[in-house]
Order: sequence, then structure tokens, then C-alpha cells
Amino acid sequence: MTISPTVEARSAIISALKSSPSVTTLIPASRLYPTVTPASPEKPFGKYGVEDTEPLRASGWRGGDVDASYDVVVAKSAAIPDPKTYAEKAVAAIADAIDALPDCNVDRTVMVQSSEADSWRGVVYFTVSIVEQL
Repeated sequence: MTISPTVEARSAIISALKSSPSVTTLIPASRLYPTVTPASPEKPFGKYGVEDTEPLRASGWRGGDVDASYDVVVAKSAAIPDPKTYAEKAVAAIADAIDALPDCNVDRTVMVQSSEADSWRGVVYFTVSIVEQL
């Protein structure tokens, strides 16, 4: 185990989101991206965001706390007449799925109107602790 377990954190989060019916009802699993999105991704979509790790160096233990975010982008369409409410529901589902993981806590959520017309961005900020005994 590394003192910067970002890969493990990202893998656990993406797996949890793709297996959550509450999340995939709103955003198809194929549009829940680990980091990089395709050029002009179809909305709605989600993307794993910035990571910041605080290493754990306790005797006999290795790992750390990963502070990260998961972003959602939703645009108005025939199927989504109210993108803000849709984004709020997606953020709530994602926050619930992340917070249900062991050693993972949602810190806050944010809703921001995008620079694109009729488009909203939601962000779930969370901390996941990943440690193992040596």
C-alpha cells in the first residue's frame, strides 16, 4: 500500500457509483467517468475530480485520507426540462452512494449554474480513508 492511495479511492468510488441503481437511473453507468471525459460528452455525465491526499505514517500502518470530488453536468433537453432539479437529484444519489461506503464521508455538495445555457454542475466533495496494516 502506498501513502497516496488515490488509485484505490478512485476505483472504489467509480465501482460504487456504477453499481448504484439510484445513480444509474439518472446517469447511465457508461457516462460515469473515472477522470477523463470524451470530447463533447453526452449529458448528463459524471467525472471524478481533483484529489488531495494526507498520508498516514503511523507505526505499522500505511495509507492515507483522500479528499476528492465527483462532478455532475446536466443540460436541458426534451427528457430533462429542469436541469437544476435533475442535477440536484443526481448529486443526492451520488452523495448517498459515496457516503454508504465504509470509511468514506461526504463533506459537502455544491450546485453551480454552468456557463453553458440551461446547464448545471453539481459537485460532491468527500473524504475516504484507505489504510492497511503492514
